[in-house]
Amino acid sequence: MPDRTIERSPGRIYFCHSLFAPAAIPGRLPSDLVCHESDRTAMQSRFVISLDLEQAWGMEAAKAYGSERANILGARDAIPRMLALAEHFGVGCTWATVGLLFFDDRDELLNALPVKRPRYTEPALSPYPRMAAIGRNEKEDPARNAAKLLDIELKSLVFPRNQVRESYLSVCRATGYRSFRGNQKSGLHRARPRHLEKTWSRLLRTADNYLPLVAQPATNQPDYIDGMVDIPASRFLRPAAPSSHLLNRLQLKRIRDEMTDAAKQGGIFHLWWHPHNFGRDIDLNLSVLKAIFEHYHRLANNYGMASTTMDALAAHSGTKPNTGPVRAQPHAYSPSM
Repeated sequence: MPDRTIERSPGRIYFCHSLFAPAAIPGRLPSDLVCHESDRTAMQSRFVISLDLEQAWGMEAAKAYGSERANILGARDAIPRMLALAEHFGVGCTWATVGLLFFDDRDELLNALPVKRPRYTEPALSPYPRMAAIGRNEKEDPARNAAKLLDIELKSLVFPRNQVRESYLSVCRATGYRSFRGNQKSGLHRARPRHLEKTWSRLLRTADNYLPLVAQPATNQPDYIDGMVDIPASRFLRPAAPSSHLLNRLQLKRIRDEMTDAAKQGGIFHLWWHPHNFGRDIDLNLSVLKAIFEHYHRLANNYGMASTTMDALAAHSGTKPNTGPVRAQPHAYSPSM
């Protein structure tokens, strides 16, 4: 039965898919980016990005139609530009999409709900009774950014708040999933029930985005849990704000320093954020993202760091026999963008 340790509802499970493959790095031949078995023994570093696309489905109505409304609507402008920037720099992205965004309208959603549904010790937490009250389509429910995605094979998962129970993993594996995003590897970011969360721990986690309060693992590598690959998060990209120039610079430095450490040590740097975080101050946030992508290119040229997706990393992380290389697709890159 659901409890307070793991938050779950049909609107908060994130199904992951990749939109394009990493492209070639300027100055290096595409063959330099081939992932062979020998690459793992040489500890080639990897740059992983996962984005939690949830829009209004990932928050309570009070936020979706209140304080977060501008972010949700702004994400519609930010996402295409985000995609263009990633493609321009040849960076692969894993999109963790709330399952309800795959439906065209309310009737399609209601028809797909499971017959056997979870019981809640606190009935108010169950979203099922509220499903029939949503608008029939996007015109009636304007905060919902729904788009039917076709021909997508779902192989990775992101759990709400990155909280995972090992008992879930065998079920996920049996239905074809092979990787998930786990929490950052530090006591400060350890998953805990919400009622055990303290104000000081939340403040410390926020501060850790700007200052090195918690040491990161020497090499962040995938873990294998019950036949699935845990690709742990390295850093959450917090939205930049025009009034926070110092914090913006500190966060960018923290991310680039950790990326450099991962590249030198053959580790993984896994950056994640919510696309609606870019819904305000879009130009400023995209400039931060561009600086991160430019730094990745420097690391690719200097240390051989390669961009990859969660599923590609899981497929070539040693859980099954190597079936051959995954070759990056050539792509022109112009620093002038």
